[in-house]
Amino acid sequence: MLRLSTTITVIGIGLAAWSAVSVFFTHFLSDSSVRTPLERALAAYLPIALYTGIVVVAILIGFIFTARPPSNPGRDAPTGREEQKVAKADVSGAETHQRSLAWAYSAPILAIAAALIFGLIIYDITQTALEAWIWVVVQALIAAGIIAGTLFAVRAASPPQRGRAGFGSAVSGARLLAHVLSIVFTVVVTGMSLGYGVTAINALQLQPSLSLSAYTGDVTGTSPADLTVSADGSGLQKGTDAILFLEPGHTPIASAPVERDGSFWVEETLDDAATAGLTPGDYRLTATAMTAEGTERTVDFTLTIAPDSTVVLPDEPYASNSDEVSRVSAPSIGWLIGDLLPSAIMLLLVLVTLRQTLFIRSRVPVDGA
Repeated sequence: MLRLSTTITVIGIGLAAWSAVSVFFTHFLSDSSVRTPLERALAAYLPIALYTGIVVVAILIGFIFTARPPSNPGRDAPTGREEQKVAKADVSGAETHQRSLAWAYSAPILAIAAALIFGLIIYDITQTALEAWIWVVVQALIAAGIIAGTLFAVRAASPPQRGRAGFGSAVSGARLLAHVLSIVFTVVVTGMSLGYGVTAINALQLQPSLSLSAYTGDVTGTSPADLTVSADGSGLQKGTDAILFLEPGHTPIASAPVERDGSFWVEETLDDAATAGLTPGDYRLTATAMTAEGTERTVDFTLTIAPDSTVVLPDEPYASNSDEVSRVSAPSIGWLIGDLLPSAIMLLLVLVTLRQTLFIRSRVPVDGA
């Protein structure tokens, strides 16, 4: 019966942990902009917290704060003063080990849940992929939980031995949990560190691009109102605007802001207002944008407005032009802080976590449990 209840408890813990992780990834990979803060809290933050609570409570009740058989069942109740002191010491020792075991299991689990909720909150606020520095904070929370869990697990396995009777399996499980989590943390964060490091190096390889195109409604030509122009670019300076216009006259056609990732896209159909006052002749359809270095890039091509108001493109019914360069830029302070440093700190977190957990575990023999 005991083995059955233990199996059911383990299965329940596994399902609750899986549910918490599923809620995180479901919410993280979905568009939460259509939800209010209250809806996001009820749909993601609260379920993760509840599933985490289920896992922790199930572990504590099922394996730690449970009735334990006395260390000497055939022994009579203590009568002498010395025996009473020994009995009190046994009870105190058992309570100390229970508290250490409780934190050995709870600390890493609670840290992981807090890190997941923190990441989701930042994601919901920014509505963009998490920046490298946010991942550093998330990983630091998890690392602190793993180190704390290892410390408490070793405390539960360390002398004095008094009060540890009946806790051998729980102690071994706590140390195993800390060991497995440290390995998983090392593998995952090392991979992320290398990935961000490669991204940082690639960021020095500047490849700003700017493309401009236009097409008419049919091969024979249409009025200016039927001319559709579009432009896109990448590797540009975020926060600036890409602008489309006609020359001569600098007649504005459209504009679009450069996004956080340095890209933009815009499409516009020329209407009567945009072409009013244009006389027949040749014009240059032009797009300009600013690169990350502050250099203006321009692409254009010629189109002709005929006397009958039809638009003639160089290669009917479509015309395009693009500009792309590739070169390596010198490292800057912004690149060091924003791109390379987070990767280095992730790797440092791995080394610190490994060192601390290995050092803590070395303070007690493996068979100390």
